[in-house]
Amino acid sequence: MTKIDICNRALAVIGHDRTIESESETTAEANLCNRFYPAARNNVLAAYDWEFAAVEQEVDLSDEESEWTIPEGCVKVVSVTDPEGNVLRSVRRGAKIEISKTGADKARIRYTSSAIDGFEAALPHLVAEAIVYELASLLFGPIVGNVQDANGTALFNSYMRLAGAKLQAAISAEDAEHAFMGGSRNENDEKKTEIVNRAIAKLGGETVVIDFASDTSPVAARARLLWPSSINRVLRLRDWDFAAVEQTTTLAWNDEAGYSRFQTPPDCAKIVRVMDEHRNPVETTRNRDFLMIRERGERVIIRYISNDFDLREATEEFVDLLALEIAEKLAPTVIRDPKACAAITQQLRMQFTESDRNEANETAFGGDHRNPFIEARN
Repeated sequence: MTKIDICNRALAVIGHDRTIESESETTAEANLCNRFYPAARNNVLAAYDWEFAAVEQEVDLSDEESEWTIPEGCVKVVSVTDPEGNVLRSVRRGAKIEISKTGADKARIRYTSSAIDGFEAALPHLVAEAIVYELASLLFGPIVGNVQDANGTALFNSYMRLAGAKLQAAISAEDAEHAFMGGSRNENDEKKTEIVNRAIAKLGGETVVIDFASDTSPVAARARLLWPSSINRVLRLRDWDFAAVEQTTTLAWNDEAGYSRFQTPPDCAKIVRVMDEHRNPVETTRNRDFLMIRERGERVIIRYISNDFDLREATEEFVDLLALEIAEKLAPTVIRDPKACAAITQQLRMQFTESDRNEANETAFGGDHRNPFIEARN
């Protein structure tokens, strides 16, 4: 399906009886399609890691931090990993991404692009249909006119629902294809769906999220946005055995500074403790992404809580705390009445209090405390 085909299908969907023949036309229809097509296309592309639009690029990491310029047509960066698939620390700065070396000499960047050769020709049919209906929803107001009255609003909402349904069908087809070719990309998604639905149930909501990764409902979209901060907060509450990692490292003592410096791993949610080889505590100070370790011994054991773990191995206590955390943040999306929302949010916060007040910040034996001895040397 070509871009012109998609535009004419979108015009037909909203009941418009005129078509366009080329992108260079100066008609109102062509101008609007040229204006809104990129947004419709990118909205659909950004909703999933589509295989047909995936591009992988290898980047040399020559310094401790290397920059990668985001190419034209990049809709979203899906992952930044080393050659073994481990996630690398990366930060977006405008049109560039800064990648921390963290031991790897190369980074593999996977991104979704609208600039692949023959993009429209490569579109799977259901993805093209999703773009058609997304474009139709964007064209509805400018072409049909006033959408503020009851009939216009209802019609507009129906197009939005159709666009969401078409996108869901395309995502489901992509998931089915991946399952047929070797399994789901994220084995934790089923557990994530269960946790989000438990959070909704705590709010008394009747909505059910069908699939955490691909559900296009507002509740699912909000849950995906809340997930990283929520899981990191709950991970920091305890020394969870299922997520704990112990790493033995050799120290390089800096005589001038008076400490050894250790870069925290990119998957570290919380440093639990730092020990010598006899498992005695070692004094440390956290400074941004580094631990300053005041120990001249050659080797230390660092125990930390990783956010890269199999969610299916999490304890029931962890799962329920995570559901409580998500429920509190999800309340305004599920509960429309402000007073009811405030009441249930307060109730959820009280349920979380017993665990929340026991949360311990990383201490001087593996902590976030700012040490003037260290700061004076930075």
